[in-house]
Amino acid sequence: MTSYFEQIEKFVEVRKRIFLLKADIPLEVIWRNNLNKNAIEQKEIISLCSKYFSEPPLQVDQLSNGGTFHTIYTVKFSGRKDVVVRANSIEHSYVGPDFYLDKYIGSKLNSLGLPALNVFHIDISRSVYPFDYQIIEKANGTILNSINDQKEFEKSVVILGRFVAEYHKIKIGMFGPLNLLALIKSEEWKGLHDSWRDFLLLNLKQHVDLCVSANGLKPEEAIEINKKFEYPEYFNIGDGYLLHGDLGNHNIFVHNNQALIIDWEDCIAGDPVFDISCWGSFYKNDSERALELFLKGYKEKGKLPKDFFIRYWLYYLRIVLAKAVHRYKFRYSTLNEYKIKKALEKLNELGL
Repeated sequence: MTSYFEQIEKFVEVRKRIFLLKADIPLEVIWRNNLNKNAIEQKEIISLCSKYFSEPPLQVDQLSNGGTFHTIYTVKFSGRKDVVVRANSIEHSYVGPDFYLDKYIGSKLNSLGLPALNVFHIDISRSVYPFDYQIIEKANGTILNSINDQKEFEKSVVILGRFVAEYHKIKIGMFGPLNLLALIKSEEWKGLHDSWRDFLLLNLKQHVDLCVSANGLKPEEAIEINKKFEYPEYFNIGDGYLLHGDLGNHNIFVHNNQALIIDWEDCIAGDPVFDISCWGSFYKNDSERALELFLKGYKEKGKLPKDFFIRYWLYYLRIVLAKAVHRYKFRYSTLNEYKIKKALEKLNELGL
């Protein structure tokens, strides 16, 4: 049987080759994941919660819109706060060990007076149950994705900007996905890449080529994109900072004028502008007004570089290229190639 540290080491080696998990994961793993998600049964969730908390839950509900790689359950008890169980049964090389990132980052955020969910328990041994799982506190508040009132949404975006600026002050050695093995063994906070540029260009050619072959890009647009990433002055940053890496509204809650962010498994060390671009690349946030409000809150707690907008649109371009590959692999109806074209137009307007 593979040891605990061997599992983590293999996971780290795979992550070093990945820019965006949903884009770079092999197709055969996606197929197996779709089959295995259905194999995690509610009775097993009841069993593991009963064992850990020494009392049976009152109610267990599977979320219909669970994560890409996880089956997610909300669990209610009579005498304690509700919890969430996230489980998966695909290879440890891709997911499972990343459950520990929520634990370590939560502790780091709490130490700085920032809110984070309490992780009760993680088990990736599969010695009792045939899947990895995490038991974590259920978030309070309103998920940003569900806010339809425009005034409330805009107020929440300002609050979010403040919070993001706060955790962007956390300096991390090196760049890219966090080295989970170093974190677990010695609590050493560092990424897996020597430079930010190394991480940004990782699998870029493959992503661009796939978009061309899928008719999402013209060959001349591919050439233009590759040229945009030939400007090292925008990528040679001195220090990396903690970034969430998947800053979508589905991962953001607002409660009592405070933001809380969940699901840190895609976190990376890098340029804070990248995280802002990631947030802006999601549909509801992809407007000048939304970005203006986010930056209003952000600038109350943090600073932006002078070349912010060039960086913003370069990172936006890199992110939506990877997301187009994700959409292709997971058989979405379109690649959302209009976002790629939008980024190119913005960069041309900025003279890049």
